[in-house]
Amino acid sequence: MAYKGSCSNTLSATNIKKICITWSNMSRFWKTIPGFYFESEADAQDKDKVLEAIQNEQLFPFPLIDAVEVEDEDTAIDEQPLGEEYIRIGKKKWKIKSFSNPYKDAQLRPHSNTEGGWYQLDALGGFRGIEDPNDANNPLYPIPYRLFTIEKPEENVGADSAFKTNIAIGLNDTQVNRYLDDVAIVEGADIAWNALDIEGLTPVELEVQSASATTIVVAATVAGTDIPVTGLSDTPSGDFNVETAAGVEIVPSLISEDGTTGIYTLTVTGLVTGDVIALNKPSEMTTTLIIDGVGYKGDTDVVMTVA
Repeated sequence: MAYKGSCSNTLSATNIKKICITWSNMSRFWKTIPGFYFESEADAQDKDKVLEAIQNEQLFPFPLIDAVEVEDEDTAIDEQPLGEEYIRIGKKKWKIKSFSNPYKDAQLRPHSNTEGGWYQLDALGGFRGIEDPNDANNPLYPIPYRLFTIEKPEENVGADSAFKTNIAIGLNDTQVNRYLDDVAIVEGADIAWNALDIEGLTPVELEVQSASATTIVVAATVAGTDIPVTGLSDTPSGDFNVETAAGVEIVPSLISEDGTTGIYTLTVTGLVTGDVIALNKPSEMTTTLIIDGVGYKGDTDVVMTVA
């Protein structure tokens, strides 16, 4: 069977079998869109497959976890005249506090109350999902959930406190059974990279400085900040997308960046008020970050006023 790790199952002197899997505390998690899974154990261990899923906006790494509280429902037992009777296993619920800040919290909030699944990551760089024991291809599925809510953040209230995003994740009875019975773990020791180091897309905000019939000057910053986004592609259809209000692409003939300021000048033809500039979809952008190869996501489309 898959996802069991490599170890010896011989008996020890105390007649207790050695444990194949070492699972530490949950340190972060990846949220997925509905229907996403790794098609095989090899795919789950392939860093490029993980990065591809991020760029395709199928998998979203959430921030490092500061604390986890488990709020499981007790197993339901009914008192009968002839004794106790088992009713159901009871729901599971985690209350997670992740290191954050107001801007990061704002980026996480759109995920609240959305469908999908999640992979848990432990402190050793492994990650946990569920498997189908009857599938010989050994796909690694995300853990299903019934509840996924971004709650009100925990504010910084002093030197011993940091801003945290609060997240509640809950499983119903059926999902709990799958979580416990079909557990599948990719151990950190089995991969040549650390899953904890994988970050998500960087949100980018575009602000048009000026626009004429032939030129667009636009500033690119990390959304919610004044940090410039530098090094975007100067290829006409690489990172930037210019369209008419009707959705017809206007391909720039030239793109240049002013040093490393995040200010870009695009040479275009026939620009009019109402045309739109944006970044391409993450999977279609030429530029990715040097660290871990993950790229950018445009925050919003910008409608231009031509002077």
